Amino acid sequence: MAATTVTAILTRLETVLQAPPLGLTLSLTPFSDTTEPNVVMLTLVRVVSGGLVGQRCTSNYSEARMERLTVTVQQPLNFDGYGAQRDLTTLCDAIVRALIADGPAHGYDVTEERGSRKVTRPPKTDLCRAEIHVIADFDYSEV
Repeated sequence: MAATTVTAILTRLETVLQAPPLGLTLSLTPFSDTTEPNVVMLTLVRVVSGGLVGQRCTSNYSEARMERLTVTVQQPLNFDGYGAQRDLTTLCDAIVRALIADGPAHGYDVTEERGSRKVTRPPKTDLCRAEIHVIADFDYSEV
């Protein structure tokens, strides 16, 4: 793999999530959805860096790094919680497949972290939400 950075990977993930076939809308802020209009909740996505989880020095001022990245998506319940949960799970499958397929051509590999995709209902909302935690494995140049 060519050396890259977590910033480049975040940018690439955002591009993949917004492009067809996913066509998701990037949130105005990665840390909250309180400023988002209700009409975009169905297609809204947030991408956040979760920090370095592993590194190994290789040679010539290079490292093999693993960074956690979190992709958050949600679905309105629309009085059908089971259906919304199924739709959200299907969307999560599509997201993970797209990220895994994109990685090798852009200098990173993605694996889904155990315990990822837990579907929850945030308090006082009519939404269900899932956070997909992935580990990006990439080469990093220290110089």
